[in-house]
Amino acid sequence: VDGGVTYHLDEFVQSVTRAKEEEELRSWTEKEKDPLTQSLVTFDDEEDLDDKIDGIFSKLDEDSSGGLCYEEFRQGLKDDVMSLGFTVGLTLEDFDVMTENGRLVTAAGEFDRAQFHKMMRGELWRYSRRALNNVLCVTGDDQFRSTILMLKLMDMTLRSSL
Repeated sequence: VDGGVTYHLDEFVQSVTRAKEEEELRSWTEKEKDPLTQSLVTFDDEEDLDDKIDGIFSKLDEDSSGGLCYEEFRQGLKDDVMSLGFTVGLTLEDFDVMTENGRLVTAAGEFDRAQFHKMMRGELWRYSRRALNNVLCVTGDDQFRSTILMLKLMDMTLRSSL
């Protein structure tokens, strides 16, 4: 009888753990609403990614000046994602991270098209790292965890060789 109770207790604990992990993953995907970066994740190849980034830049550069300052970027992003039903607040701190503390902007504090491409590729990389980390935290599948860990290690190796 005791073995049966232990078995059912273990089964119950595993079931609760699985349900909790699934809820955490659902919760994470709801929180991880980054429509700007999410619009890039379905690229087919490098050319398609460049086209998508160009499209975003053109849409945000409303005055067609060829540059995006913080305010124009913030406002364009806010207007664009609000039309999709999201709210995004881009702070100066966010902008600093995205621009690598000003390395990816001109002396006037604007992105040109090439700098915007570099910034968006950095955002896509950061987004993918957050996604990997979040999935790694909530999955209970050891084989999947080892695959995700291997991807992270390969990424680190590639980045350190650049």
